Amino acid sequence: MINLQKPIRSSSIIAKSSPLFNYWESNQTHQDQKKRLIKCDRSAKDTELFILEPYKWEVLYQSSIKQLQGGDMSAIKGFKILLKMLKPQEQDLTIKALSENNILNEELLVKVKDEKSFTSLESKFNLRKFSRILFAIFFNTYGINIKTNKRNLYEYSAHLIYKVKEITALSKTSR
Repeated sequence: MINLQKPIRSSSIIAKSSPLFNYWESNQTHQDQKKRLIKCDRSAKDTELFILEPYKWEVLYQSSIKQLQGGDMSAIKGFKILLKMLKPQEQDLTIKALSENNILNEELLVKVKDEKSFTSLESKFNLRKFSRILFAIFFNTYGINIKTNKRNLYEYSAHLIYKVKEITALSKTSR
């Protein structure tokens, strides 16, 4: 495990480093969708997740960062797969945001950028990690506001959880 030099663990800082941050903050209109899709490298393999399921992509992005911050080096491969769905300039901007905001340390970022390490990383199924990510997807642990049409059960549940949290927060402020 790599010793991380006090990365910033704030969820809001991590969310702001995401290539989709402006999309989630927008009204998620057709124009906003177009802006989001411009970031996608359509020539890359497996971009369907970014194109068709941005909510799931976002949860995996934030989960991967949290895992890397916790020293889980097995998360590098998944994180690299997510980055490969982006155009090279978007990948660079994302890595720069992670560095400038001290979200991931330089040692980790070098491993993320290293193309050789990508093929040498093993993939192992981890039930605990899978369960945590599945929970995050269904229960919207990252507080993502899905404003577009929901197509999947997890998008409906995530939206409902977001609205419940929003109402709860409003009721606490009105007291």
